[in-house]
Amino acid sequence: MVGDHPYVPMAAMSLGVVLMMCSLAAFLVRRYSHFKAKLADETLTRDSINDGLSKNIIAIVLNIIAILSAPISVYIAYGIYLVVLSLFIIPQKLERKVKRTSAPSTSQ
Repeated sequence: MVGDHPYVPMAAMSLGVVLMMCSLAAFLVRRYSHFKAKLADETLTRDSINDGLSKNIIAIVLNIIAILSAPISVYIAYGIYLVVLSLFIIPQKLERKVKRTSAPSTSQ
């Protein structure tokens, strides 16, 4: 629908609903695999697991914001969808490096 009608708010909103449901499904699968079924890699740290879950929660919230902003501007909605995409494209090694450099130094 977005391909045929990219400037129609309902098309942008329907894309947002699909993306939000995907994010919700990913959150539920990740949560189940880590905490209920113990299917995840045992070498994963608690921080790594929580980082993944928070990415999914952030994606869900941002997609809801994009859905609500689509009637105002489809460009804002598409921009938010790109931000959500970038959450999952940025490699975790880069994230860890950024966290290390932004963490306050304890040694003086």
